[in-house]
Amino acid sequence: DALRRLPHAKNYGADRDENKGLYVREDRRGSATVEVSDETSKLNLNYAPVRLLSSVLNVTPDIARNIRASTPRPGETPNAERSWFVHPDELVVRGLVAEEAYAAMPTELLTTHAAPAGLINVNTAAPAVLAAIVGVDQGAAEAIAAQRPFADIEAFVAASGKQPAEFALQPGPESLTTQSRLYRFRCEGVFERPGPNGWDPIARSAQEAVIHFGEDGSIHILSWRSLTAPERTAAAAQ
Repeated sequence: DALRRLPHAKNYGADRDENKGLYVREDRRGSATVEVSDETSKLNLNYAPVRLLSSVLNVTPDIARNIRASTPRPGETPNAERSWFVHPDELVVRGLVAEEAYAAMPTELLTTHAAPAGLINVNTAAPAVLAAIVGVDQGAAEAIAAQRPFADIEAFVAASGKQPAEFALQPGPESLTTQSRLYRFRCEGVFERPGPNGWDPIARSAQEAVIHFGEDGSIHILSWRSLTAPERTAAAAQ
């Protein structure tokens, strides 16, 4: 994850005297904050197998199976009974988990976006996610994480000390990776003016997007939303 605050930008005004033209306004300033997080490091709620869901979410296998059964089956079109999760809080909205249980879940480890489906980067995943994948305790997972970065999945398997068949998520081109190409960008802009106790905001805007960077150099916006409005899919945004 990375957080960066861009320098305060100069703000210009136009004087009524045409000879003066534009000038820098010292009584106004703007700034922007950009936060980038790696979505490939998280567990995808739409594709994770039951064992992985049960372990990471700390729920019973029956609840994990109900979660998995609430999403479309392979090749199935979303319908009234089974649809894709747009946000983890739908676990509560759909009645799959209680609010108290959801509040205790590590939702920062969850995503609902994937390209391709379900990929997890073993070089950036949290130890808790590695522990669930390999089937080890937190201490062993942290020891595995200490050996990163892994050049390939074979190196990760060797570091785990286990056979791939024992993993909760079988290694494959659409399950585990050592590279990230899916990121979430959160951007916030603030326009300010002097106040009695410092600078006061005049206007504020915050946006968030999930973007996939293809191996061929292509860029795909999977989601774009205002942080004060419901999330929109790329199709809806277009």
